[in-house]
Amino acid sequence: MPIHLKSNIRPRPGDFRSTALLIAPDLQGVVGNDQELYAAIRKVGKATIRKFQDDNPFELEPPVTLEAEVFIEQWRGG
Repeated sequence: MPIHLKSNIRPRPGDFRSTALLIAPDLQGVVGNDQELYAAIRKVGKATIRKFQDDNPFELEPPVTLEAEVFIEQWRGG
C-alpha cells in the first residue's frame, strides 16, 4: 500500500497542500514519522511519486521520480 504524502509548501496562504502517493520505494511498515521517511529515501537515493491533480483530487498524474533531496524538500508524510 502506498504512503500518502502532502506537499511541504502551500501554493498561497490558506490554500490546500498538494497530495501524492509514494509508490517506490515500498516503505510500508518501515516508517512511522517524517524523519524515518526521509532517512529511508536518502538510503535509496530517490523516490517515485504519483501526485493527485490539484483540480481533481480523484485523478493521479503520471509517476515522477525525484532525487532524495528534492523529495525531502517538497514532500512529507500525509
